[in-house]
Parts: sequence; structure tokens; C-alpha cells
Amino acid sequence: MVSDYSSLASEMAYIERPVVYFEFDQAEFFAGGHAFRRGSQSCEEDGFGPVVPDVDGALAAVAEAAAAGPAPQEPYATRMADALPFRDGQCSERVYQRIIAMDTPLRMPPANQGHQGGRLRRGGHR
Repeated sequence: MVSDYSSLASEMAYIERPVVYFEFDQAEFFAGGHAFRRGSQSCEEDGFGPVVPDVDGALAAVAEAAAAGPAPQEPYATRMADALPFRDGQCSERVYQRIIAMDTPLRMPPANQGHQGGRLRRGGHR
């Protein structure tokens, strides 16, 4: 997949497919004329594919990815695995369980234990 700054690259990373970031307007994009601001992560250091600034670079990166096959190459495959570790088919179940847990009232510790610091979590655990 070829992307500019789209979060769709994360969708491709989840299904472990190659990504090419075609950031032809990088200087303008990060100069403050866009709503997006550069954060602590960068596509160059943390992204899921090579970052290219021009059409020739994009074409070369796409050709390289196509020649390598559908699996992403290193270091991008490792970045994908590290960033998205839960690929067990249970993501929806985890989200559902967290939503259900939101309706569980907070329980205070027994009076004889007193306050031992830390925040109370759902179910009274720290």
C-alpha cells in the first residue's frame, strides 16, 4: 500500500502487508500549515515501510516490495509485530470486556486495611 500520512498504514501493518510512505510534501506538511503536528514517532524511525520523497522513489519502493512478495521485509516486519502484538482473533472480545468492566462499580478496600496509596481500579485492585 502506498500512503502519505494516513493511519491506513496501521491497517496494513495489522494484516502484515508492505507499506510505502510517499511523503512528497513533507516540508510543507510539517511546517505548520497542516492540522497535523510531528509527534514523538516518525515514519522513518517507527513506520511500517520506507519513506520516499518523490515519484521515482515511490515507484522503486513499490517495485521492491512487489518483488519481495506479500510479506513485509525487515525492519518493517519486526516493527509491525512489536506495534501490534494482539493478532489472535480476540481483539473484539477484549474491547467488549473492557466496555463491560466500565459498568462495574469501584470497590473500596476493607476499612481495616486503610489507604495504602495508589489508585483504585475496577474491582478494588491496585
